[in-house]
Amino acid sequence: MADRVKRDSTAWWGETGRESNRPSLLGLVKNNTLDLKLAALLWLLIERRASVIFASAPDLTGRTAMLSALIDFIPTSVKPTYVYGPNFELPELEEGVEPGSTYLLVPELGEDRESYIWGQPVRDLFKALEAGYAICTTMHADSPEEAIQVLKSAPNKVVPHKRISNIDILVNLRTIPGGRSVARRVAQVTLLLPEPSGLPKLVTIVGWEPDADRYLFMDAPSTANALADRLGMSTEEFDAELARLRRRLEAWQSIGTLTASDVRKAVAQYHKTLAD
Repeated sequence: MADRVKRDSTAWWGETGRESNRPSLLGLVKNNTLDLKLAALLWLLIERRASVIFASAPDLTGRTAMLSALIDFIPTSVKPTYVYGPNFELPELEEGVEPGSTYLLVPELGEDRESYIWGQPVRDLFKALEAGYAICTTMHADSPEEAIQVLKSAPNKVVPHKRISNIDILVNLRTIPGGRSVARRVAQVTLLLPEPSGLPKLVTIVGWEPDADRYLFMDAPSTANALADRLGMSTEEFDAELARLRRRLEAWQSIGTLTASDVRKAVAQYHKTLAD
């Protein structure tokens, strides 16, 4: 049986034997799963300890690859804790570590594997978010609306529904048919905003235009303000930080920092520089 809680684990939940060759965030940019601006946005979400779910309908869409690549960007002030099913148990926090500085990393909300969580454990996970924990995980859902439906319906039945609003962002991925290799794209990035009625309001912050194969960033002031506020930033702070992280990714890209190992080392050095 899989261990229910593991503190130290490989930052990869995909196919066995590929741990040393897993994708990096810049590798995903290179294969056009996302562009640099979107990569910088996802980095900023992780930097601000947002709760994020990566969702898609079929397998092989890159949910696990995307989540694994972003784990490298968790700031040193945050404790990543790997949580495995089939049950959910809150980790025993080390001395000096608080829920508000902890990321719970869950392989998937699903029932296909013993390491996933489903039903009552999902409800327990969402209850934990009220204590200040943040999570990153994956699930099967082709749209943000479908993801909400899966979470609020049996057997998960997250209640009260306002607990779903503790998720900050839903990232939907899609595959593009054709050719020998599978092409993947981030299809939509959605902000979840609490509503008095309980279920969150869904606000698209990034869309994907299939015909032109390009990303559309929704830059309406209301959208930008809502996202910045959700991350505890002013709009000016958000814009400046997003631009700074994008420049950093561009610099790494220009010198060929593409492998997971290289990116991990670059991020570690970046965090060290910030701390000095």
